Order: sequence, then C-alpha cells, then structure tokens
Amino acid sequence: QIGDAPGSNTMTDFLERTQRERGRVEASTAWWPSCSFLDDTAEALAGLMAGPTAGLWHVNGNADLTFFEIATALSARHGGRWTVVPGETPARDDRMIDERVRVRPVRLRLG
Repeated sequence: QIGDAPGSNTMTDFLERTQRERGRVEASTAWWPSCSFLDDTAEALAGLMAGPTAGLWHVNGNADLTFFEIATALSARHGGRWTVVPGETPARDDRMIDERVRVRPVRLRLG
C-alpha cells in the first residue's frame, strides 16, 4: 500500500527507512508491484462490501508502473526526500489485475 507519510507499514515508510539506513533507495526497473494508495484501497473495499456478491477480489491500482517509476514519483511528491536509483532486483510482475474491481490508478495519483 502507498501511504501519505512515513511512520506506518506502507511503501512511503519503506522508502523513508531505506534512505535513512542506506543513504539511497535502489528500486527495481524490472518489478511491477500490485499496489494502490490507502484511501483508494479503502474506497474499493467499501464498494465491494456493499456489493451483492461475495468472493475473492484483487484490489490493485497499478496497471503499468515499475517500482522504480513509483518510487521516483513518490520522492518528487515528497519534495525529493529520497535518492532513488535504478536496480534490477526483484525481477517479477506482482500485479493482480481484476477487471471487476475499480481502483483509482496509481499513475493518476502520481501525476
């Protein structure tokens, strides 16, 4: 999940801790994480709970951004507080696309 500020168990907190511990954030250009902003996740979950059908649902707002692209945009959004450098690991696609679930795209939130 992507939170608005450090201090919680979110991607933003991970970036803050990694910068503090390592002096930079190495972010994979070969990893497509399944993620969304917390309030967008909450909105999607509320909609699913109000819906008529129970079942297994995948909530993902990231259609096409790598972790490097997301981390770079988040750093800019937070005043350039993290030095984001490209990395190669992990190399995987974790996106869980579920066309039944509407989630505001991460790309739109990052501008």
